[in-house]
Amino acid sequence: MTETVKTEHKDGSQELTEALQAQTGLMRKQLSCLRIFSAVMVIAVIALAVFTGIIFSRTERLAEKSEAVAEQAQEVARELGEQIDGEQLKTVIANMNDILKEAKQSADALSSVDFDTLNSAIQELRNVVEPVAKALEQLE
Repeated sequence: MTETVKTEHKDGSQELTEALQAQTGLMRKQLSCLRIFSAVMVIAVIALAVFTGIIFSRTERLAEKSEAVAEQAQEVARELGEQIDGEQLKTVIANMNDILKEAKQSADALSSVDFDTLNSAIQELRNVVEPVAKALEQLE
């Protein structure tokens, strides 16, 4: 009976040793995976920092260029304001008024056209031309 207990004890400790070795192996795998994951995360953080720096520098350059364009636009507007004096502006306005008056006259002329009469005249012309066209077709 003492031998059976010792055999069971040896088998139990051997199973425990094997289980511990298996667990140790798994923990080593976990550790290596954690190291790889940590390295990847560090690389990702560094890449993110670099890309953020690049984006900020480009944004800053874009803002500077936008300010330069705005300053140039203001300068052009100022120069145009200086070049156009009051007399030129009055002439431009007078010309625009003349153009608008002519456009109004054209619109009035178009609205005064009697489209019913025009349509009936076109129909009468068609009635005259149609028999002539048929006669010419027969001559060919």
